[in-house]
Amino acid sequence: MKKIYLLFLGVVLSLQSCVTKEEIYVKENGAVDYAFKMDFRELLQSVPDKKAIFKGDADKIEMLSGQEFTIEQLIEFAMLKEKNGEQKKDSIIKANKELFDSTKNIRFMVNMKDSLADFNFKVNAKDIADLNQSLLNVNKLTEKTRDFEKGKKSNTPMLLKDSEYSLTSKSFERKLIAEEVKDDKKASEMGGMEGMFTYILKTTFDKPIKSVSYQDAVISKDGKSFEKKFSMTEIIENPKVLEYKVEFK
Repeated sequence: MKKIYLLFLGVVLSLQSCVTKEEIYVKENGAVDYAFKMDFRELLQSVPDKKAIFKGDADKIEMLSGQEFTIEQLIEFAMLKEKNGEQKKDSIIKANKELFDSTKNIRFMVNMKDSLADFNFKVNAKDIADLNQSLLNVNKLTEKTRDFEKGKKSNTPMLLKDSEYSLTSKSFERKLIAEEVKDDKKASEMGGMEGMFTYILKTTFDKPIKSVSYQDAVISKDGKSFEKKFSMTEIIENPKVLEYKVEFK
């Protein structure tokens, strides 16, 4: 799972232009639909040889394109051509059966056909606790898969592994629980292209919003959702800009 998942993430981070969108829909019954989307179609339309961008992985991505995968299916696909891949896959799944069973509500999809160029990750959670645990489980599985790739660092996106959400009848809040990483290290990992990335946060509820901690958040006409845009530079310089609180009427 990690190899394919990070393949998509690595592709996005190697591009010159990308729009990342995080969408959260909190339903009246407490269930939460979470979606993390990366759109890089604008760049691909301007590149003569699209396959060259993927550095030998174009065929793998084409095979995955347009299909929705569970984490277990992704790890199976990722290990197809690995040395002892079947053994590695079975070892990971057998040793973490409970973890895999608890991530059946998580899906991945990549679209690289026609004019589409995006990567989607989504969670359909029964409640906030389930959402928090699901995102934590993705990180745990990433770490488990990393054990088979000695010397490689984990690159699970901060917003997936370090976010913690809370919900009451009066408010919805997101906190970051990550340890800080030095800014110069973050910037170097982006290759100096952080200013070319746009990050959009959209959160929707079934009840009207009273206030949002972002003063410049754009609230919808029906008052039930808000949108906030960031540059990747803002996030790198201060990850806690992704923290916010919404109060309900």
